[in-house]
Amino acid sequence: MNLDLFIGIVAAAWLLIIGSWKIVLLSFIAVVISPKLLEALQFIFALLPAFIALKVRNNRSFNWLSYLCSFISTSIGALIMSVWGILIYASFIKQASTQTILPLYILSYFMATIPFARIASKQAPPCFCLILNLWFQIAYLLLLVILSFIVMSSLKATVILFLIMQIPVLINLCSYIIENESESKYLRLVK
Repeated sequence: MNLDLFIGIVAAAWLLIIGSWKIVLLSFIAVVISPKLLEALQFIFALLPAFIALKVRNNRSFNWLSYLCSFISTSIGALIMSVWGILIYASFIKQASTQTILPLYILSYFMATIPFARIASKQAPPCFCLILNLWFQIAYLLLLVILSFIVMSSLKATVILFLIMQIPVLINLCSYIIENESESKYLRLVK
């Protein structure tokens, strides 16, 4: 997170030198507000399926529902990250000129990733959100490279980012299934 912060400060200083102070001011306001807003969105939409998954986890007849709710919960989190990333990219690229394109790319990376880094830093270390955040940073950089060479709509870019974000979601689902199945086998052996 410190490297991201340094990158954001350098990009903001670069834009201030160029004279794009409005973008820097709006970015500062967004950095302050966005983590709380995105955390609330994830709490509202992603935690309900996670809560259902935890409630039915110990009931063997509803294991599939637990897996489905876990998948939906993490997918909603990935979708929120993807939509946020594309909204930031689209709003920054509208204001880009030949003089400001590079610092805006750098600042868009900072603006897209820093809220989730702040949210993830509040969690305990063996948390999936840390992995998802790291994956989002890599996916967003990959998307910036793709969008530098290929022009596409925001919807297509969101879908691509969301599909890239499904890789750690599926890995998390597989680890959840393996953990749950091994735990239930252990409990059957103990009884």
